[in-house]
Amino acid sequence: MPPERIHENKISTRFDIFSFGVIILEIIIGDRNYPAVNETPFDDFIEMQLQKWGEKKMNKQDNTSFKIDCQQIRRCIRIGLLCVQPDRKKRPEIKDIIQMLRDYLDEDISVPKELIVVEPRELRFCLEPNKRIRCLVNITNCTHQHVRFHCRVKKAASNHYSFEPEKGTLCPFSILTVSFVIEELGELPLDFQCHDQLLVTSTEMPDDKPFPTSMRYKVDLTVVYERPVRPVEPPLVPRAGFPENQYMDILINCIRQNLGFFNGRPIAACVVYRCLLQWKSFEAERTDHFDRIMTCMHSAVYVSST
Repeated sequence: MPPERIHENKISTRFDIFSFGVIILEIIIGDRNYPAVNETPFDDFIEMQLQKWGEKKMNKQDNTSFKIDCQQIRRCIRIGLLCVQPDRKKRPEIKDIIQMLRDYLDEDISVPKELIVVEPRELRFCLEPNKRIRCLVNITNCTHQHVRFHCRVKKAASNHYSFEPEKGTLCPFSILTVSFVIEELGELPLDFQCHDQLLVTSTEMPDDKPFPTSMRYKVDLTVVYERPVRPVEPPLVPRAGFPENQYMDILINCIRQNLGFFNGRPIAACVVYRCLLQWKSFEAERTDHFDRIMTCMHSAVYVSST
């Protein structure tokens, strides 16, 4: 019952509005006693309730939609506070409440953007036995506020990871390079397949508060293994002109191996080109170098396809 009914035994058209506000506040706040609106400013009371909601949400795994929840909670509490004002003349009419709800529904409420940008999101580790392998990751704060970040493993992983630094605070529009490290591996995996997932979480640090907000944003990272590849230099020729048979045999034996790629380029093709260029084979009218090389490559392609 509103104060005018209790103290003055009056019934007005704003009686039900007061009761409606009490119901809203009880649902949102979880307390049967509605607040003394004259003692606490609206904004302070709303922020206090949002902090309580944030503490509840922190225990849940998925917080990506919490900012949308905060907007809806803030609006409902504000409507409830307007309805329970002691002065009945200040309470809104039901048509005003309906219009406020319609305005809220018409507003564009979207999932909040990420506070930070993490590059790259696919972490490539070139594995070598008994060595700590690093992958450098840039974390950029895209906001006007300080942002706290925390790097961690998303779930049970096949490797032991460390982060340097593991967590910290980013100044507005700043960039920090973090080392993601795979600790020493005794043996390399046979299939070079990895399903580990890492995670970088971030929270806002408002300038007027010494603690971060309860809203957390997540950036997922994937891990990819790469085989160690070392560049292969072409066989040295002591003199210019056509190579002797032994140097040609060395080249053929070299390109028969699975040399892979280095810096995105096929190693075998680069070795063949540099050898032929050094031997001046392109300047000759006729040579059997190309025939031997093409026969070797054709055999390798045929074997790999079968």
